[in-house]
Amino acid sequence: MGEIELLQQYGDSNLVRELHTWEAMRARLTIPKYVAPEQPSRTLILLDGIPGAGKSTTLSWLKPAVDAEWMSMARFAGAAGVSRDERMAHELSTATPHRVDSEFIAAINSADASAGAIDERTSHWIALEKFPRSVVEAIAMLDACRLRGWRFEVLHLFLPGDCVKTSVERQLARGVRHGIMPTTESATHRALAHLARAKSCRESLRAAGVPIHSIDTSQSPETVERLVRRALRLDFGSLDFRREPLEVLERVSTKLGIEAWVAGGHLYRAFWNGVFGPAQRPHDVDVAVTAASEEAPLLEALRREAPEHDWSVLSAVAKVKRELGFEVADVREAKTYATFLHRAGLVRWSRGEPELFLPEGVEASLRSGVVRLNVKLLERLTETQRRELIARQAHRVPSVLLDYPGLRVGPGLDWKHEPRAIRRSWRHLKKNVNEVVPVRVGHNRRRLVREEVELAQQILHFHQTTEPSPEAPPNPRGEKLEGTFEHLAASANDADFARWISAQTRRHHEVKPDDFLHSVLSGSLFGSTLANGPREQSAMHQGWSLERHLAQALMQLNTSVARDNSQLRRAMRLAVLFHDTGKLAGKKPRRHATISAALFAKHRPDWFPDELVPLTQWMISTHDLFGVFGRGLTEKQGHPVADYALDLTAPSSYAFALDSQAVRRALRESGLALEHATAINKAIWCADVGSIASLRWLLPTAELVERLVLISTSR
Repeated sequence: MGEIELLQQYGDSNLVRELHTWEAMRARLTIPKYVAPEQPSRTLILLDGIPGAGKSTTLSWLKPAVDAEWMSMARFAGAAGVSRDERMAHELSTATPHRVDSEFIAAINSADASAGAIDERTSHWIALEKFPRSVVEAIAMLDACRLRGWRFEVLHLFLPGDCVKTSVERQLARGVRHGIMPTTESATHRALAHLARAKSCRESLRAAGVPIHSIDTSQSPETVERLVRRALRLDFGSLDFRREPLEVLERVSTKLGIEAWVAGGHLYRAFWNGVFGPAQRPHDVDVAVTAASEEAPLLEALRREAPEHDWSVLSAVAKVKRELGFEVADVREAKTYATFLHRAGLVRWSRGEPELFLPEGVEASLRSGVVRLNVKLLERLTETQRRELIARQAHRVPSVLLDYPGLRVGPGLDWKHEPRAIRRSWRHLKKNVNEVVPVRVGHNRRRLVREEVELAQQILHFHQTTEPSPEAPPNPRGEKLEGTFEHLAASANDADFARWISAQTRRHHEVKPDDFLHSVLSGSLFGSTLANGPREQSAMHQGWSLERHLAQALMQLNTSVARDNSQLRRAMRLAVLFHDTGKLAGKKPRRHATISAALFAKHRPDWFPDELVPLTQWMISTHDLFGVFGRGLTEKQGHPVADYALDLTAPSSYAFALDSQAVRRALRESGLALEHATAINKAIWCADVGSIASLRWLLPTAELVERLVLISTSR
């Protein structure tokens, strides 16, 4: 039953006229279009619904789930001494927002992240109530969203059938509200007033393109919460959990009759990947159980079932008893005493979907990206115990901030950190990167020949048909090694070498640091000027610093092209280690690869053979040949970034674009046969791109570029 029919049924002619007045204004005014921002500074959720529809119930779990602020226009205007009738009369007579409406929007502005005011206490989410409620207010909000880059969505909570009757019943059952006991008459008027005043605003927002999520709240609270979570993309099933080890654990633990959960990175990475840093895979599968007697049999069974994973099984109950002296009943209660909230939750696979255990405050910490101490734990400790605990766990803070630079640090942690803005969508990433490319004419004068055009069309088709989704680089699965970079770079296979690099660069692993490796990663090898140089990477790296990129690229390098040539393998690994060090010289328009090659020649280790220096310099200086050529094909003048509906013959908009002949000349400068030089260059480009989550989708183009480059040798 529609609003007009209900208003007429209940005989409120005044509200019928008011509804017609707002509808006439909606037809007369121009409603601006809403375009969801790619990088929202805030998420605003309007809770819209007839009294009794469940707005307070929804807010009771939504607010703590996302650490949302709540802003009510009724309270805001009441504090200013302005009634709803005053605001409505002003809007109807002038078709402009009332002063209080503008002040309400300004109150949202004042805490906006883009204004630099956001800190560990400020949420990225705001739940709005009773604003906007008119066409005029809707227009004002849409203008603010466009100017401020806000994401704006509406939760329309409705009651089917005679919603007025149900609303009155619920209002009366709820009892005293704001110190007043409702009557049937007052409850009926509140319900009808909402129908008369909310429809025009809601339909204005719908026409503008604002997502309107209509939820039938006559269903059970559990069902309503599930539907709301799905609508707002807060459902746990939409998170990218590493499903395979969770399924293994479910299968094995069920067979043994052990309650087992996964803790640590398998939980928080699913929330933070791509939001507060690049997508990353958990290194280990940390399983938590209740009893110490369950550790050995479960660990043995897991290793037998899936030996490719690094399993660990620990009694969380015994750990709490050992480290804190607390008696707890089971694994879930034990996790409520984790030092940091982002590590206080658990996840497991159950009946085809993830099941999460999230104690109070955990989901908010994960959603808002704040590294917070666990207040529940701290309240049970003495001041001395608190200091000792924080000192013992302090190593986890810099480690997680390096992984996810977009995180914020909560109170009580003495760690200086400036959160990085993490770009997410491919178009936004490309736009940001392209803005810093200097204007320069490349070597891109020769047109493609017929055989090259066929492969170039395949490269373009790949860009047109492939979703540019980020993907976490795979973790190393080799054997644990001991040794130095000097020897392992020549002798170790790729899997074992990658695992050695991982152990060297994961801060909480107790391994003897390799002096040479860390001198390059830290920049100390190059002297104080470059050691203190910029470590900030382009937006494509999503906040990761230079040293994280260099280490990850080493772990992704495939040296099979070297075959049994240990010196060539060592040269390739040195080239990848140095390939981006030239960025330490600053952001001025320059070719960092050339600087990196010069730094290698000047600072190469004594044990590196002199005869391989020129080849290694060539590897470093040409490490992005495949990328340069690909961008020349897919970035064209007159087309916006990431627009691949283009003509291959159009001039490139990429400043450093190279044609195929220029690429071949650069490859032949190695002194190697073109096939061998191309294979080496391809391996290094794949290591570079394969280390960056936002670029890994491009890896399949490497084979197409290689085939195109080698056309000259097959003709």
